Amino acid sequence: MAKKKKRENIQLVKKEDTASLSNLLNEMFFDKIMTLQELRFFLVYVAKINPKKPEQTEVSFSLEEYSQILGVELNESDIGKTVDRLLSRVVNVRPKVLAEDVAEEIIKTQLFKRCRMIRRKSDNKWYLTFDASDDVKPHIFGLTEKFTSFEIWNIVNLGNIQDARMYMLMRQYRTIGERTIKIKDLKKMLNIDPAAYPEYKIFARAVLKKCQKALKQNTDICFDFNAVGRPAHSVHFDIYENEDYKLPTFLESPELEGQQAQKHDAQHRGHRPLQCGGDAAGLSGTVVVGNDGDGGIVDA
Repeated sequence: MAKKKKRENIQLVKKEDTASLSNLLNEMFFDKIMTLQELRFFLVYVAKINPKKPEQTEVSFSLEEYSQILGVELNESDIGKTVDRLLSRVVNVRPKVLAEDVAEEIIKTQLFKRCRMIRRKSDNKWYLTFDASDDVKPHIFGLTEKFTSFEIWNIVNLGNIQDARMYMLMRQYRTIGERTIKIKDLKKMLNIDPAAYPEYKIFARAVLKKCQKALKQNTDICFDFNAVGRPAHSVHFDIYENEDYKLPTFLESPELEGQQAQKHDAQHRGHRPLQCGGDAAGLSGTVVVGNDGDGGIVDA
């Protein structure tokens, strides 16, 4: 008789959850364009681990719970496709420690090494169990320095990957209050094609000003910026608290307004409501990222 697999403890997503993410991982860049949903998937994992227990690396949550948090419907095939993409996602990070004879090192690694999708007999519900790759674990477990905290509510309230990444980069330096980033590196960290927006004024108008507005309206920090050099080669940011920011009373993503309107229209036309599996998926909790600005970005 086969031995039954031990049932893992399903960890509910809670508002007060905290997690840890190193500067180096916070400034990761990608070989392929990353979606906002993939970033949220990763952050919900980071928000649910216990950084003081590196032996406990798996996090599980139900599809139903994930759907209920945002008030949208998620179908099984949509989540499966997202997981497939996420498991193949390769990120570039620096190691925390270099060997004595190594001048520079880049680690190309997946964010997750495994995801198990389980439908339980007891409730006939699906659950996702994620486990981070071994190269990522040093950046989220056992951190004792170079980190700061931000609430994931801020990420969920943002509507695209550039806004979310900009928030993470600005929050990392909030204690210092300013930072300067080379434009070529900033594009990588914002998940933007290096060839896009070749002129600074176009980049500033199409990306920076939109991120500035989004963070002002939806997060607990603000920033001002100006070009460095002629022609511009870097961007200097001044970062400060958003005094007008108020923590939402419930979790909601900006994509939901349009989807809820579609659902309402579909119901009145007698059709089935829209089922969403894209960037509508979200999370709650708190993530911690490095705060002293020593984390690096390297050329691909």
